[in-house]
Amino acid sequence: MKPDILDLTNFLADYADLMISVGSHNERVRRCIRRIAHAYGFDVSIFVLLKNVTISVTDLDDYTNRRTYIKETCAHAINLAIVSDLGSLSWLVHDEKIELKKAICIFNKIKETKNTKFGPNLLFMSVAFGAFCHLFGGDAGSVGFVVLSTLIGVIIKHLLEKRKFDIRIIYLVCSFVSSFVAYGAFALGISTTPAEALSSSILYLFPGILVLNSIFDILDRNVLIGLSRGVNACILIICMAIGVYITLSIVKVGLL
Repeated sequence: MKPDILDLTNFLADYADLMISVGSHNERVRRCIRRIAHAYGFDVSIFVLLKNVTISVTDLDDYTNRRTYIKETCAHAINLAIVSDLGSLSWLVHDEKIELKKAICIFNKIKETKNTKFGPNLLFMSVAFGAFCHLFGGDAGSVGFVVLSTLIGVIIKHLLEKRKFDIRIIYLVCSFVSSFVAYGAFALGISTTPAEALSSSILYLFPGILVLNSIFDILDRNVLIGLSRGVNACILIICMAIGVYITLSIVKVGLL
């Protein structure tokens, strides 16, 4: 049974909003929502900006039956598992022709997915960036403090995100705290490689997904959203730099 066009438009807007905000590039979102719309007998076009998503849905059997929805995007943490699940949902609709109500129910379950492995992920991330510090030439003292600084920084980032702080403030605070803790190894006299410790301590903040998506979007000729993502990534990197600069100003050592 063909769904109501208004219900489908609302669903596709929510679907596109979530998929974009958790880390998908524009072309993948476009393919997935088209797959869902075509499965229900509709055509769809989408225009994406960082702050808004515009969805236009047209009934293939009656071109006078159209709906357009402009939705303000919501902020979500990057979660590539949700991106994968949403992609699977689009194929489920396409292959199994499930009803829209069931698709919405599955979508809501995906949206409510929580990261139940925060503890193990936190540990592995801290050890990984400690290994990066060693790879860059850091000594044992620097490696240990980078592990500690990453651990503390990720916890602070998680807590600030839960309290809906602005992402730029989060990056500035976390880069300052992590770099300040990492410098502690040199301040306590147990490390002679403070530069390696400082540079490795903030790597977990680097907005790699934003940078990659920006490149993918530009290569796909979605230049406007690509440039927007690139500028946003640059702003976050500047916030990271300001946090490190505050640390260097406090300790009064010119390492950079």
